[in-house]
Amino acid sequence: MSFMYINPGTADLLDVAGGTTVEGGKFNPYGGVAFWQPSSKKGVTIPEVPTEIYAKVTLAIRGALSSSVEAHMYAGNSNGWVIRESSGTWYLDMVCCNTQIEHLDNEEINLNFNGLNDILFHAKSGYSEQGLYSITINGVEVFKRNRTVRFVQSDSYAVPSDVVAFYSRNEKALFSNIIVSDTPVGCKDQVGILPVTETDTDMTRNDDGSYTATTAGQRFIQTIDAEALINTYGGASHVSGLYISGNPAYTTGAELTKAIACGGKETLSDIASVTLSTDNTAKTLIGGAVSMTLEDLRGYRFGWKAWA
Repeated sequence: MSFMYINPGTADLLDVAGGTTVEGGKFNPYGGVAFWQPSSKKGVTIPEVPTEIYAKVTLAIRGALSSSVEAHMYAGNSNGWVIRESSGTWYLDMVCCNTQIEHLDNEEINLNFNGLNDILFHAKSGYSEQGLYSITINGVEVFKRNRTVRFVQSDSYAVPSDVVAFYSRNEKALFSNIIVSDTPVGCKDQVGILPVTETDTDMTRNDDGSYTATTAGQRFIQTIDAEALINTYGGASHVSGLYISGNPAYTTGAELTKAIACGGKETLSDIASVTLSTDNTAKTLIGGAVSMTLEDLRGYRFGWKAWA
């Protein structure tokens, strides 16, 4: 299995309702959006139970010390972390297999208590020394231990095996720049929203701004505005994945059941496909890993096509 889920910071791309998206560059300088999500043990469903997982987020903590701040990120079987404040002391709780195994406080956490924090969680399933659990905050590995790690749900109180959960009690802790994968992810990796210069499609545009395909092969393709990205981040910046989201994205019958992501310059190549739901509120995120620079994106076109 190889998978990657990315989210610039919008609650609409979660598999749970009730989250709130907040706009503002101070909460997310890359995508301009961040969210809080108050349902415990909820977030996104990944394709299958992992044996290794990397989960990177940016957590924006708003305001000075406040007892109302609490956030957590858990992978399957409640492997992850909790950041909270109590009586003026900040805590980082390490949770493995639904059990707290350690906690750090204040300066030990390397946390910006009133700003942005890049947090990378890495865990590998295994027994005793074969398992791995680590947390890196703002470039510093604050905790690492070889120990038993299991992603298969051990009891009903733990996060389900194929779920990665993102929880924040309120708007004082906001998630953005989320990357979840079973392949290596860096603590400094970010999720940017791609600007485009033009759209080329043979789908039908509806009055509400959505598009409808009726024939296999119909495409919705956009040209990436590489110049804008290069001016902001530099042409040598590395691109590790390209994804397109549809909200909603669904099928109305049996003739067209899939969406295929495709990209390229002169010739477009298929990247990945997804089977669409018949639920007219369904969302989809489709794409794949790449190894490019922003300079390589000059003239690059990216989008999707309908398929049977």
